[in-house]
Amino acid sequence: MATANISKRFCIVYITCPKIEVAESLAKMLLEKRTIACANVLPNVTSIYRWNGEIKQDPEVLMLKMIKTRQDKLCALKSIVEKEHPYDVPEIVSVPMQDGSDNYLQWLDSCLDDEK
Repeated sequence: MATANISKRFCIVYITCPKIEVAESLAKMLLEKRTIACANVLPNVTSIYRWNGEIKQDPEVLMLKMIKTRQDKLCALKSIVEKEHPYDVPEIVSVPMQDGSDNYLQWLDSCLDDEK
């Protein structure tokens, strides 16, 4: 299968978390459920945002898709994160993957297949 075709099945998801422990816990949960193939957790992100009419600034941890998944797993991913995340309105944003190496994309696919 050509890379351009298979890569369009995948997306990159961004999720912010209040602490590294939350990000790691969510990543492990999503991996165990085969909802993602991988998550990179980047500490020390500062988020500046509007909430309830005020401008806020908070330290956060970014889980980045570097959360790698397939488009068909997004609904399950969102459902898990919305249920388990400590925020009332967790950030869950995805973008389609434009391209990738064949071997890497095949590995992603194999990580997301239901266990046999």
